[in-house]
Amino acid sequence: MAAEWFKLMEEDERDELFQDFMDEYEKKAKEERRKNRKEYVEKVKEVYAENKDIKITSRWRDVQDVLKDNDAFRWLSKLEALTSWEEWVLDAEKTELQEQTKAKFRIERKARDEFRAFLRKHGEDGKIKVTTDWGKYAEDSGITKDDKYLALIAHPGSTPHDLFDDFIEELGDRYTQDRNKIKKLAKAKNIVITPSSTYADFEAKLKDEAGFKELEEEHRKSAFESLVAKAKEAQEDEEKNAKKNRKKSCWPALIRSASPQQALGLWNCCRSLGR
Repeated sequence: MAAEWFKLMEEDERDELFQDFMDEYEKKAKEERRKNRKEYVEKVKEVYAENKDIKITSRWRDVQDVLKDNDAFRWLSKLEALTSWEEWVLDAEKTELQEQTKAKFRIERKARDEFRAFLRKHGEDGKIKVTTDWGKYAEDSGITKDDKYLALIAHPGSTPHDLFDDFIEELGDRYTQDRNKIKKLAKAKNIVITPSSTYADFEAKLKDEAGFKELEEEHRKSAFESLVAKAKEAQEDEEKNAKKNRKKSCWPALIRSASPQQALGLWNCCRSLGR
């Protein structure tokens, strides 16, 4: 039936129908190839990666010789094959660069971590304190000749001095926390600190308090010394205020009944009381 219908058509109608069919066929064929191309390109890229004779530095002509019998490679057009190779080389170079960067970062991080551990050990041994100066420490400890120091300065980024400053800041924060804990313990025990207080007495009163013994001894002593210094400062301020008050109280009462000569003598007297 269809054949008879086709025969009844005019030549130009049959030609137009045939062209429509071919256009549709080619469209479907291109779409099908487009779908398959991605699959074959991925297969070929896997071959590039797995074949020991292929490297990112290989010449394209050599790659073609190696894969001339590979079905996936032969399925691709010359342009598609070349494009797949160029894409694989770019991806491989990017991956290699990323791996090199990661390896470099691991080496640099290892150098920093080992130097930090070195500083912590010196801190535990008492060689580094909150008030330690970098220049003096570097000279006295001989650290500039140590392998950990040399490994660190061989890479960009944080310097030994930078990490030392970070460690000092860490020690300062830790000391501040410990000092605040000690002050709270002393306040809870109603301990009164005076300029004449001793550390032995202070420690005896707090030794059984929870957490006191866990604090670093240097921090305990430093916190006590800061409390004594504060007590001395308060006492000095109190004495200064008392002197001022004595000067103020002796002058008005006496000056009103004194002659000029006596007033001068009284003033000198008041001055001597304040000394």
